[in-house]
Amino acid sequence: MTVPDNLSANELDEHIRTLVHSEQPIILITPTFPRAMEQYMEQVLTIFLKAVQQEAITDYVVYFVKELMGNAKKANTKRVYFDEKGLDIHCSEDYLEGMKSFKTDIVEKKDYYLTLQEKHGLYIQLKLWKEKKKIKIEVTNNARITMIEEKRMMDKIEMGKQYKALEKVIADTIDDMEGSGLGLIILVLMMRKMGTKAEQIKIEKGENETKIGVAIPVRK
Repeated sequence: MTVPDNLSANELDEHIRTLVHSEQPIILITPTFPRAMEQYMEQVLTIFLKAVQQEAITDYVVYFVKELMGNAKKANTKRVYFDEKGLDIHCSEDYLEGMKSFKTDIVEKKDYYLTLQEKHGLYIQLKLWKEKKKIKIEVTNNARITMIEEKRMMDKIEMGKQYKALEKVIADTIDDMEGSGLGLIILVLMMRKMGTKAEQIKIEKGENETKIGVAIPVRK
């Protein structure tokens, strides 16, 4: 069930606990994932994890979800940016051309491109629920991931498997085109602390959407 984004702290607590008790999924939808929604989402995650008696992994889950939501938001921004530039994001040559100026242009005209995302009906959705002895998390955005994006994402996840210390990650991680990739590598480290493996990250590609999900084992 979709959680309204205007509930008071007490109302939100009661709403989340009711959904958990009735075994219904918790759903948050946002067109652009602004800071206010990020903070609200953190409240939702904190209440949910307390309701399922998994408070010990709250910081890890919050980081994990923020990273996936942020990546989904960036993916949507790319779509409107490439459209504005007259480039086909699914064409390798166009993708490489567009990414040369993407980071600089987005910083300079951030609000403009976020407004475009809303006008184009783009969104990011978080779905969260407990199923038997696992916590299920799904982040969806309504744009199909490109082959290049998927490869870069999987490369960073694979890289994350090789690290044990954050300091070593920071020293080694550089990727000028897509950003450092540090977030995804740290995500893998967070998963390890939650007792799950990077192999549990599943990417589902629909015609007009991308869904990234993971199952986290419930701690006793």
